[in-house]
Amino acid sequence: MTENTEPVIPNLGLLVLDVQESFLKAFQAPDKFVNRVAFCMETANLFGLPTLLTEQRPDIL
Repeated sequence: MTENTEPVIPNLGLLVLDVQESFLKAFQAPDKFVNRVAFCMETANLFGLPTLLTEQRPDIL
């Protein structure tokens, strides 16, 4: 039996936007948020989905 590595939904991926320390200060439970983002990234990787990360320039925040 061969393993199917095609995504269930074509063109599906994960987009993670600006998870930076300066933004995390706005969250009541930043550690919990970071753990959830990490879980999403690990799950996307497990399913072979592409993950795109963005970051605003931290030097101008």
